[in-house]
Amino acid sequence: METLPPINQKQQATGGAESSTEFIARAKAHGRRETRFLTWNDKQQRHKEKIRSQLPIISRIDAAVYRSTFMHNLCINMLKEGFHKSFSELYNLLADRRKNRIMEGPDSPLWEETPLDDQHEKLEELAKYLTKAETVRRHKKWKDVYECRVRLAEYFLTSGDRWLSDHFFSTALDVSRNIRLDGRRREAEAHCNRALAYERNGNLLEAVDHMRHFHEITAGQPWRNDDDVVLSSLACRHLCRTYTALADQSKNREQQLKFLNQALKVASESNETLQKAKCGLNLAKIYEETGDSKTAIKCLNECLEMAQDIGDAQLCGEACRAIATSLQSIGDIKRALDYFEMYAETSKQAGLLPQVVSASCCLSKVNITQGEYEKSVDQSEAAYKFTKELEPANIAHPSVLVGLARGFAVSFKYNTVVEEHTKLKRLLEWKNERIGGLDHHESIAHTDSEAGSSVMGATRVDPTAPYDQEHEFVVYQKLSLDQNIAGRPRPSSSAHSIDYTRKEGDDDTCSDSETSFVLPPASSDDPSNAHKSSQNDSDK
Repeated sequence: METLPPINQKQQATGGAESSTEFIARAKAHGRRETRFLTWNDKQQRHKEKIRSQLPIISRIDAAVYRSTFMHNLCINMLKEGFHKSFSELYNLLADRRKNRIMEGPDSPLWEETPLDDQHEKLEELAKYLTKAETVRRHKKWKDVYECRVRLAEYFLTSGDRWLSDHFFSTALDVSRNIRLDGRRREAEAHCNRALAYERNGNLLEAVDHMRHFHEITAGQPWRNDDDVVLSSLACRHLCRTYTALADQSKNREQQLKFLNQALKVASESNETLQKAKCGLNLAKIYEETGDSKTAIKCLNECLEMAQDIGDAQLCGEACRAIATSLQSIGDIKRALDYFEMYAETSKQAGLLPQVVSASCCLSKVNITQGEYEKSVDQSEAAYKFTKELEPANIAHPSVLVGLARGFAVSFKYNTVVEEHTKLKRLLEWKNERIGGLDHHESIAHTDSEAGSSVMGATRVDPTAPYDQEHEFVVYQKLSLDQNIAGRPRPSSSAHSIDYTRKEGDDDTCSDSETSFVLPPASSDDPSNAHKSSQNDSDK
């Protein structure tokens, strides 16, 4: 007979597990939650597994990427993808820049520059086009390699990293020599870019060398750039500008003439009228500075003709001004005035107001030298008006000219007044009368100090001032209270002479009063004036 198990005995683990599994399966069949029949430990274990399943799986590579810098990860990716040359070029560029920065020291501008390692956008651009250039280079597609290099150079030129742009323009020139079937067009463009880079850095001799190659390759070719400009014409402009910059930089007259003659030769061979006129104008200025005014005038006449043919009003005005200056040097003032007037008329028609001001100032100066003071006043005032409206900061020169012109214009009237016989006679009579009166009362003014005498002289009327008989010309001078001037005469305005009479009780010290001086109204030949003068003498 089989015995039953005790009541308090636990069930076996397998049986309990099976019964739990059966319960879970039965609960799923009836649509109930399976966790209803799980123990608390099973629930905690399932919760941990759920959280762990939501976490991303981090490998060693991901951890290394997180710990390393952007530059390090970029180089690792380039090496993984097989771009070893791109990695070497990028690494060497950064290492050289870092070395130069340390050599320059803390006082150099390089020390304040943000390292390229911290500029992620530029590093991405570098990696993108370097790897692309290396890819197409493996297939010998030199044209695409050249385009990638130029693209990087233009990008860094725009961003202000000139050292990187110079590097990629240089490597683009090396790559362009491998390109075939393009007639050496890209080589010419590379020479132009390299020359402009040297010019930006101030190395004009190297720039001229590359510009010559650019001019030689593009001569006679119909190539045009993206702006629809013929490359041969562009080469002529750049080469003439570089020669002119070399002439301006040099202090030797022979070297200046040499460079400018070369620029004129290049412009003549290229049939560039505008460049030829500009080079002729610059050459004429050097001839004028050396004292060869006749040769300068010859060059300027050709320049003026070419400027009139192409209709360049500004260049035409500059040529007229230079011709007038050269004519002044040889003494032909009349023709110089004609060319200055042509300069002013051309500038007015073209609406070039700064040139109009310059022409007016030149005409004002010449008219002053020729004695045409009224014309000089009109021209200087016109220049002053335009300058005040356009450039108030540069108003000093026109304002000085206005003052000079007005002064010379008034000087003629002044000389006329002084030189007239009748007025000279009146002035001499007045001077004699003044001197006699002062000598008569010398004993009264013996206590005057030297400072008082200087003040008295400062208050006298200018005898050369024109006199109007209808109105008395009176000058007032205030005497300071701290100047103790004893016996100062108090002039009268009702007689020809000065009344030195002092009243009793008057203080010896002059108060803050006004002293007046009166010019004689007429000649001493008038009997009525003589009678008044004798009466004043009797009163004294």
